[in-house]
Amino acid sequence: MKTKFLLLIALTGVVLNRPTSVEAETLRKVEGHNISFEVPGNLPAEEWAGDERNGSVVFKHVTEHERLMEFSKVVYSEEEVDFKDEAPFGEYSDGDYEYKDEKILKDPFLVNNHKGKLGTVSLDIVRRCGSVDKTGLLLCKLYCDVAKRHFAIFSLSLSENEFIQMLDSFKCHSDTEAQGVIKEVETQQSETEEVKVIEAYDMYIRVPKDFPSPLWTEKDGRNLTIFKEEAEDGSIKQFFEAISSLKEIDYKDVVPRGELPDGIYKYGKEERLREEGFRIHTHQAKFSAVDLDIKRKDGSIDKKRVFMCKLYCDRSERYFMVLGFTIEEDEFRKIMNSFRCH
Repeated sequence: MKTKFLLLIALTGVVLNRPTSVEAETLRKVEGHNISFEVPGNLPAEEWAGDERNGSVVFKHVTEHERLMEFSKVVYSEEEVDFKDEAPFGEYSDGDYEYKDEKILKDPFLVNNHKGKLGTVSLDIVRRCGSVDKTGLLLCKLYCDVAKRHFAIFSLSLSENEFIQMLDSFKCHSDTEAQGVIKEVETQQSETEEVKVIEAYDMYIRVPKDFPSPLWTEKDGRNLTIFKEEAEDGSIKQFFEAISSLKEIDYKDVVPRGELPDGIYKYGKEERLREEGFRIHTHQAKFSAVDLDIKRKDGSIDKKRVFMCKLYCDRSERYFMVLGFTIEEDEFRKIMNSFRCH
């Protein structure tokens, strides 16, 4: 399929490879038709169309020569949305457009606690001179069980980090609407996804069903929910921890150092995995990892990668940290997407 399409030459090269960092203070909130989300402050002013059930919001900038410089769009509908019907293809006259590979990056990808798909579509634009520009479109599709609406969110000009920050802040219903309905949906998801819901110490979180039974305890003014399993020789098989505290938390104080009898622990350097402005349930959060060497009694060394996410909730006035000691990064991200603190 080919159609006419115009794109600024500066956008050539796959969008995912364009490095950028969006600081929290440069974001602006967009609200309307019972949806809200945050976008980089330098995006063009939004244009709304339709009503609360079926419509769209577009961020678009076109030069006087009809060259497309910016394009991002959120489409919502009572019927499933095909992004090919909503993209700007055919509106501009600078080249022949051709779809290339469509690639799924994350499935499922949770947006406001809803299962969605995150992916990219590669584009080739054949200019009149015969040159070929290659670029990429970022795409996320999801369905909201509360508002009963389908969403397609895509961008030709945002980086992957900017796009995911937009999705992290995306809300498609009010908290009042969600009461009761979300609980029902999450119960169904728990049955189909093999997860269990944990509620304790002002926290709500979904973890895999094969996690050990949680241990709730209080230590040094902190409330801890610990999932721990040890092998017969005392070595750790599984460790996951969620902490709620009135004071800021240092991960070195809460990892299981000293609790496990099978080795000496040596920390590496903490590495930030998401840029500033990353949010969990509307709160700014820090998502990072640290490498840990465990020297066993027999002289062998086990290497672990500890994933952690910490945030401050101004509503409950509490600090939170979630720590994954024996878990893969994808699983940890999925758990954090379910995290709620009020």
